[in-house]
Amino acid sequence: MGSRFLIAIVALALVGCVDGIDVTLRDRDLERVATRFGNLADSCLIDVRDNKLPYARSANCRALGEVSKEYTSHSEVLLYYDDRSAPRHAYLAASAKARAWSAATLSNAWFRNQPPVVSLW
Repeated sequence: MGSRFLIAIVALALVGCVDGIDVTLRDRDLERVATRFGNLADSCLIDVRDNKLPYARSANCRALGEVSKEYTSHSEVLLYYDDRSAPRHAYLAASAKARAWSAATLSNAWFRNQPPVVSLW
């Protein structure tokens, strides 16, 4: 009876370790995509704010759609975290979205002769 109990505990511990490794690898992948999304949003904001390019003419701003789709199409992404704490990649992506909207807003305010940006992607 005691050896079965010990085997069960060891088996559960091994399953927990394997599951933890899998989740960590998925989170790293999502963080990589979210970081790339954030870097691109920074470049987009710099193009609009500092280089005075309209949102639609900035290659960095136009590329945001592809990277955001790569992030949101990942099977582990939840668009809403109710009672759970949100993972780091969710905060990175939310910050990137805020910077992208800032660039779009600045572009709409500064370049009134250009078509307004009503959607980011």
